[in-house]
Amino acid sequence: TIKKWVKIEEELLKLRNFEALCAVFGGLASAPIYRLKEAWSYVPTKHMTQHEEVKIIMKSTSNWRNLRSLQLQTQPPMLPYFGIFAQDMIIIEETTNNRSKDGIINWDALCRGQA
Repeated sequence: TIKKWVKIEEELLKLRNFEALCAVFGGLASAPIYRLKEAWSYVPTKHMTQHEEVKIIMKSTSNWRNLRSLQLQTQPPMLPYFGIFAQDMIIIEETTNNRSKDGIINWDALCRGQA
C-alpha cells in the first residue's frame, strides 16, 4: 500500500539514506502512483505531513538546494544522493579545461574549479 511506502520513506530519512529516499520518493511521485487519489486518501494525516516535508526536501529547483543543504548539515553516517555528485562531476568536466594536451587530468585546474 501507499502508506507502507510513505512509512519506508520516513525511516530512510531517519537513517539518513538519501539515495534510497530519492528512489522511494521518485516512485511515490511517479504519475501512475500519484494519480491513485483514492489510495492516497487512506494514508493517515501524520504520514502525509511527513511525506509533504520529504517533497520539499526533494525539490530539484535551485540545483537541489534543499537536499544539498540537508546533506551538508547531516552528521555521518549517511548515504548521500549520488545523482547530485554525478551532476556536479559532469558540470565540472564540461565547463573546465581540466586536461592537458596529452589527455592527462590537470589536477590543479580541476581543484581550482571546485574552490
